[in-house]
Amino acid sequence: MFNPQYTNIPFPIPSGLSGLPTKLTVDTKSVYVLDSANYNDLVILNGGVRYDDYNIKTSGYGTVNGVANVFGQQQQDYGMPNFNLGLTLKPLPNGSVYAAYATSSNPVGAEFDGSSIQYGGLAPVLNGNPSQIFGPEKNKAIEVGTKWELFDRHLLVTAALFQTEKENARESMNVTPATATAACPYPAGTTGTVSCISAGAAYRIRGIDLGVGGKITDKWSVFGGLVLMQSEVTKSNIPPANTTLYTSNVGLPLANVAHQSFSMLSKYQLTDMWEIGGQAVYRSKVYGGTFLAANQGTSIPSYWRFDAFAEAKIDKHWTMKLFVNNIFDKRYYDALYQSAAPFVFEAPGRAAYLVVSARY
Repeated sequence: MFNPQYTNIPFPIPSGLSGLPTKLTVDTKSVYVLDSANYNDLVILNGGVRYDDYNIKTSGYGTVNGVANVFGQQQQDYGMPNFNLGLTLKPLPNGSVYAAYATSSNPVGAEFDGSSIQYGGLAPVLNGNPSQIFGPEKNKAIEVGTKWELFDRHLLVTAALFQTEKENARESMNVTPATATAACPYPAGTTGTVSCISAGAAYRIRGIDLGVGGKITDKWSVFGGLVLMQSEVTKSNIPPANTTLYTSNVGLPLANVAHQSFSMLSKYQLTDMWEIGGQAVYRSKVYGGTFLAANQGTSIPSYWRFDAFAEAKIDKHWTMKLFVNNIFDKRYYDALYQSAAPFVFEAPGRAAYLVVSARY
């Protein structure tokens, strides 16, 4: 709504809308079956099957010679079967080793921006331009790991190896009349280089996840984890380099992914009244890019951030907490957004908060 623009000012009843609406309807029906089997708390097997019937319908509105006109409806109906299976072995009561495998699907329109193909939407026909309708993305995930409760079951430590594969992934490329493909045709009446979103690409992520949470002693607690990942585009609609416009994405890492991350929060109970603690957070360099592959020339740097806090339990009713985030006032960036003019979100600098709580 563009008129009135500022609704906190006492304007009259809204007098108009900008543009004409696109109507979007999603209807889903699902059924699933889950079960588990336990043999003497030594072997645990669980699994499930799920089927989703997903229907999405959209209609785009535009103008022809200044007159509002409906350019037809788009509708897609997908049947999406998926399953999961897990096996857990418990050699000791406080430890387990497990393996799990699962599949999932991401249909078009799953994001709120339902009419944008850039966000997995079902794009209607607008002003005579051809629509693009993509099928669901298919995912496969496998994980093997172990979990152990230490220090009289007060501290949980975990380790896991994981791999996720995605098929029919979205991908962007620049095309001209000479480089257009069936996946990315060149729109009629267009000049120069245009951007195209296509489906049919694929990628893989592999990594290790280490975690810890709980108490080392009665007064010392820790919570945190480390994730190390590798990503790679395994299939691309972009052909190998044969012009100066593009090169194949196969083999490149994914855009907008931090492949190494770490966080650790630790706190210590000084007295019955006082508790102090701190947190360290690390994120590796993130490469920019549009869809799928990273553009190695654009990135935001890695960073460390450190926080601290103190808590005082004044009595059984009152508690006071002091937080100081980013105590060294480090300048770092939350996200990199790729567009015609790429931009970043700068994270908050040093900030302090005092919270007083009462409970009765």
